[in-house]
Amino acid sequence: MPSISITEGYTFTNWGPLTTTFTAPASCATATGNYMIGLNTTAPVLEYAMQCSTAGYGDCIPSGTVSDFTTSNDNPKTIYDQAYLSPGLYCPSGWATKGIAVRDADKSLSTSGVLSSVTRVSMPTFIPQWENPVTLFLDLLDPSETLVICCPDSMTADIAFGCYSTVSDYKITEGCMRDIPATDLGTSTETIISEGSTSKQLINIITGTQPITVATRTFSPSEASRLVAVSVMPMLSLVHHQSDLPSAISSQTASPSSSATRVAPNGIIWGGLGSFLATYLVVVFVYL
Repeated sequence: MPSISITEGYTFTNWGPLTTTFTAPASCATATGNYMIGLNTTAPVLEYAMQCSTAGYGDCIPSGTVSDFTTSNDNPKTIYDQAYLSPGLYCPSGWATKGIAVRDADKSLSTSGVLSSVTRVSMPTFIPQWENPVTLFLDLLDPSETLVICCPDSMTADIAFGCYSTVSDYKITEGCMRDIPATDLGTSTETIISEGSTSKQLINIITGTQPITVATRTFSPSEASRLVAVSVMPMLSLVHHQSDLPSAISSQTASPSSSATRVAPNGIIWGGLGSFLATYLVVVFVYL
């Protein structure tokens, strides 16, 4: 796929190659800046952020120093900016493969893991929905290209929320919320074409650039008892073409990686394949 691809308002940008195993600084293991607050359920529903002053992950992810992902940006249209690394061959150290999508030479698509659940949900045409950038990204894969999603070993992968794990012993006292102003939102009827299927859907779109609003809330003890801290990280996506793999064969034979393993369509086992898809997998109202 091209280094920059634009589809349905989203811009997917290649941040460059990742052909060695990225290791994050030790401080990332105990960082709390990426904590959010969710309802205390089996799968936390994210309600607030722990802090709203920054919205990035710094040196904790590959290429994490890119400016629009390390500082808070008040333009809601930055939601449309998505990123990946290519050619990419390895998950970061301590991360694992959570999903794979392979565009075969005949243009058919095969998926597994978290990517096997990526579908366009059929909704009544009068109910607007948000586009899932992961779905759009799959449609951009060229023949013989592979996308692999990875998250930290200890985290659950979720297409809507990214990578997350609960932190049950963190005491919650307050949280903040970053919202897109209603005046920035609109709808558009889109013709959706995906994997040979065509349909129409009412889509939410961002029409303005009024700054994202920030509100802080202090929780009462009874409210806090229903909440849980959730550590979140972006789902990382690496894209590689079949032609990118030969140089990886000898390096993995000499020094195999334990960060992830997948079985390629031809049955050959490759180690350490990872992915990076957008630091922001936005939860509808940008609670980051």
